[in-house]
Amino acid sequence: MAPKKVIVACLPFDFEPDSLAVAQAVGAGVREADPRLEVVVAPLDRQAGWQQALAALPSARAVVLCEPTLCAQLAPTAAFRLGQEARQRGVAAYAVTAAAQPNRFYARIIDLQLVLTAAGRAALREAGRSVGRAVAQGLELAGELPGRLDR
Repeated sequence: MAPKKVIVACLPFDFEPDSLAVAQAVGAGVREADPRLEVVVAPLDRQAGWQQALAALPSARAVVLCEPTLCAQLAPTAAFRLGQEARQRGVAAYAVTAAAQPNRFYARIIDLQLVLTAAGRAALREAGRSVGRAVAQGLELAGELPGRLDR
């Protein structure tokens, strides 16, 4: 059975200072996009969240890196390091950032499939839906998830 796990790894945003709330908003969007996907919420500013993300990575299909400055600067942040780890393991990485104009070069370094900008809680949820649809579509195209009839 193909992995259907999506890790939602987050740091706080200015408009949402609680990383767990960021992860829950994005995770809810992923679940809304396709309830067949299993979401693992991992707040990266907590030791347990970092450990949970690393533990889930070997059986994950995708990781969503949510950090306000990701792709705005080249810095070895927790999300950037997790993105590098995902790349080395062949796990698709997506990003949600607050950067108005994400740097494509930085996004390429960690091989991000999609970079979305969010400027509020509703935007975080919508970003999660976009990622969830992309992950589910990739699984369907690979024949690892049956096509949905309700589209």
